[in-house]
Amino acid sequence: WGEVTDPAAEKLLAPTGWVKPDPKAYPTGGDWAERYLQPLADVLGDKVRLSARVTGVSRTGRDRIVDADREAQPFTVHA
Repeated sequence: WGEVTDPAAEKLLAPTGWVKPDPKAYPTGGDWAERYLQPLADVLGDKVRLSARVTGVSRTGRDRIVDADREAQPFTVHA
């Protein structure tokens, strides 16, 4: 599970009572969908815009020239 979950998603799921599975275990596709993707979709709800035109993706607060610590910054999606 450690390879198929994300810390940001885990923060969103924590208030729901979601319990992170053993990070050393490997879920089946069904387990992953049922125990992680569906609860995450429920939390995100209407925050996800389907069929939106994405005009750009960038690192928050960074430009392409600034390289220091860039990989640690979250992405921003421009739609």
